[in-house]
Amino acid sequence: MKATVTHDPFGDVHDGSDHLNDSSDRNNGWAIASIGLALLSWTAGWLICCVPAFFSLPAVITGHIAQRPSFPTSRLTLWGLILGYLNIVAMICLWIVWLNPLLQVLPEAMEQLAEMAAESSNELADDWVGKPAPDFTVTTLSGESITLSDLKGRRVILDFWATWCPPCVQEIPHFVQLSNEFNPQELFLIGISDEDVTTLQSFRNEYNMNYPVASAVLEQSPYQDIQYIPTTFFLDEKGIIQQIFTGYHDYEGLKKAAFQPSPSTP
Repeated sequence: MKATVTHDPFGDVHDGSDHLNDSSDRNNGWAIASIGLALLSWTAGWLICCVPAFFSLPAVITGHIAQRPSFPTSRLTLWGLILGYLNIVAMICLWIVWLNPLLQVLPEAMEQLAEMAAESSNELADDWVGKPAPDFTVTTLSGESITLSDLKGRRVILDFWATWCPPCVQEIPHFVQLSNEFNPQELFLIGISDEDVTTLQSFRNEYNMNYPVASAVLEQSPYQDIQYIPTTFFLDEKGIIQQIFTGYHDYEGLKKAAFQPSPSTP
């Protein structure tokens, strides 16, 4: 490119090469930044598998900035782009190699966890189904005192849950629907969590929970033996435990368990 000579109104002569030199310096600066980020990404790739992506992409971007059409492509720019793209490809390959075993193990781990929860539920059921639910008294978020033995004459659902538990949260709309469908004198629901009142109150308002919720830690069996949540107890009108569920159940399953006939009912 030829340098141009311009005259200003005051008679000074300016050589356009000054502008080219400044632009070339800026171009080289972007290219050097691209190479630096690419090298940093490559180095970090051997230390932490997820960090390089944060440097590889900027390395490629700065390389393309340095490759603007108005400037000639320099070797520095090409090296920055090559290293940046190579590093992205290398990191993708590493992620595939490292993540594949994890993705294969994860379903097995989830299956084992589900089996452990089922075993825990079965153990509780073997020990307590058909027996009277131990009495307790809790205070709900609205300040009402509820004693379990006072609820005889109606079906009762005791839901042990937590706000941080996805299956627990997933069941809440089903309990809300049950509470809307049945009179509390027929079916009484109460959710029990060991979290603080402030957390539970905020969560209850957010999810429009229309049934009593209490913050409590029950220290008698079988309640203290709960290992997985949600765990749900279904009591008949006499206060006898009819079923114990562990894990998520849909609306129909919860409703069926709530109104399962007692063994003594013909």
